Amino acid sequence: MERNAFLTVGEAVKILHVTRRTIYKYCFSGRLESTKPAGKIYITLESVLRFLTEQTTEK
Repeated sequence: MERNAFLTVGEAVKILHVTRRTIYKYCFSGRLESTKPAGKIYITLESVLRFLTEQTTEK
């Protein structure tokens, strides 16, 4: 899987098992790296994988 890939908000919701609102909150707070070309938010796959790793090691 390419690490420079981007995910939509919907894809991130399915992977992280959180709400769309939570994804937006994580993006705006910097917890997830994202970009917003033409008004649509895309989250970097790398930041989602890092987030999952952090969540797994905290438990």
